[in-house]
Amino acid sequence: MNTRNVVIVTLFMIAVAAVVTVAILLQPQKNLATVPIANSETVANTATTGQFPPATPLSQDIGPGLTASLGPTLVGHLAGLAEGGVGAYAHYVYATINHQAYVIDVSNPALPTPVALFDGGSMFNDIAIVGSYAYVTRGGLLFSGQGLQTKLDMYSLADPRNPKKVGEYTDTSEDAVGYNNIYINNGHAFVTDGFSTVYIFDVSHPQHPTKISTTTLQQKAGGAAGMAGLGNYLYIADGDNGFAVLDVADPNKVKLIQLVDTVGSPKSVAVAGAILYVADIQGYGMMAYDVRAPSAPRLIAQQYAQHDVFGSHDGRNFVVTTATRVIGVSSNGLTSFDINKPGSLTALTNIGLDGESSSPSYGVTILGKYLYVTEYTTGLLVYNISQV
Repeated sequence: MNTRNVVIVTLFMIAVAAVVTVAILLQPQKNLATVPIANSETVANTATTGQFPPATPLSQDIGPGLTASLGPTLVGHLAGLAEGGVGAYAHYVYATINHQAYVIDVSNPALPTPVALFDGGSMFNDIAIVGSYAYVTRGGLLFSGQGLQTKLDMYSLADPRNPKKVGEYTDTSEDAVGYNNIYINNGHAFVTDGFSTVYIFDVSHPQHPTKISTTTLQQKAGGAAGMAGLGNYLYIADGDNGFAVLDVADPNKVKLIQLVDTVGSPKSVAVAGAILYVADIQGYGMMAYDVRAPSAPRLIAQQYAQHDVFGSHDGRNFVVTTATRVIGVSSNGLTSFDINKPGSLTALTNIGLDGESSSPSYGVTILGKYLYVTEYTTGLLVYNISQV
């Protein structure tokens, strides 16, 4: 090829490249600031991709010697960074994904779909749903170092797709460090601050919440977290201090009647019958206490968890109960225990997520036959627990 032909070919290739470049630039650009959702609505999203990643299958790692058929089955997944508690009502789940609080449609549990922002997307620490109201705690430095007002907010779920705030309480006291876990019982909200304080609110009228008393578990920092109630007594997981027993018959004068120094550092409790189940974050597994005498809880069984199943890098773990099982939820997965014989806890399944053993769990709730878990780096996980 002579020099003249080479020049002609080169000029032709440059012209083609220029045309292709102009065509690309003229194409409509996708708006990466919004997430497409049902009914042509859009919600703001801080994910770098501009949208939720598509649902991806996650493998289930069944612990050695355990029976998969008796345990939870992973059926759905909404990818993203999940923070804070999770609540469920009707066929919606409320959770914080990618630093925004969302209303998530779970009418098809295999395909959880964000459909709206929850209260403009304002993140929350924990959420409890009783009747047709949602109770939400906020404040502290839980999310990305953001200092938020210490608040208890109430929402009507008359339209569960669009929760409406009907009441709020803002704590402006100097010692307010954020409201964390919340438990609702008989028109009262019990709220822990993650340290050693429990706040009690009268929420019998959600439009006008009133703080009526405050209780300190003990002077040294423990880590007051998960709560469970039985009759006139409230049981609170208190980290390195074990767990506390409070007499709440008179919410205006709550009495601390017992501190039980367990091994390890429990962060979650649940009650079934007259048995208190305590989940530990330091490898001591699940403990069962007979609490028929609330002032003298008696340890009747303990099941050490394989692979430190209740361990969590941020000090969180959870335990929930069904009719015949108690399920421990943590950063390393789920473990179900047989509670037909309370005096002999038997681990039935240990389900982990490949590659996610260091991802902390933030929240768990049950809706029908499904268990919903928010796990930090994985997102919202949906398990079928119909065989549990």
